[in-house]
Amino acid sequence: MLKDKYTYLKLKDNKQYEMYYDFLVGENTKYNLTTIVKKEEVYIKHFLDSVKLLEFVDIKSNSIIYDVGSGAGFPLIPLLIERNDIKGVGIESNNKKCEFLKLLSNKLGLNNVIIKSDRVENLINDENATYVCARAVAKLNILLELLVGILKIGGRMFLYKGANYKEELALAKNAIKLLGLAHIDTFEYELENDFGKRVILVFEKRINSSYPRKYTQIKTKPL
Repeated sequence: MLKDKYTYLKLKDNKQYEMYYDFLVGENTKYNLTTIVKKEEVYIKHFLDSVKLLEFVDIKSNSIIYDVGSGAGFPLIPLLIERNDIKGVGIESNNKKCEFLKLLSNKLGLNNVIIKSDRVENLINDENATYVCARAVAKLNILLELLVGILKIGGRMFLYKGANYKEELALAKNAIKLLGLAHIDTFEYELENDFGKRVILVFEKRINSSYPRKYTQIKTKPL
């Protein structure tokens, strides 16, 4: 049984994750949240993968972390379950998924999260983020431009990627330069039970730029 494997998952609150899993699977068809529904896979590929960031980065208490393209809540909700001393802002353009995230947050008793129904490039004049994360949102050169507008100088992006990240990184060299970013770290790790290699890429904003452009331009003419 999966319950016997909680020790290696090293997740803080099993009860909240159980509630999360049950709600995710129960509402999945309604909201089109994930193709992964087997319990072991959800725990390792979603929950555990989401909180890997905390093994590599010391996020100070009372920090605010933004999650762009939150979808079913990864990585933001697991991060907030693990760290109730930090706050989170989930940005999701799909209204139905925003509804799910709000219901989920209430169900889990999370009072340290705000869910915003909007495109991130529409929020460039409203946010001044220190930390921004994103998981399974877009190719790197597109993703960097989408996120750069809400990040303050010295702020950092934590981008979850798969095993082919080196190809994306090579294609994003021009974008990194134009956006005033620096690639400052790469955290590679293997998921338990041979579920694959993952990576978190870390970028720091060094200077302001004239980006991001409108989404149609970002999508059709990537940097």
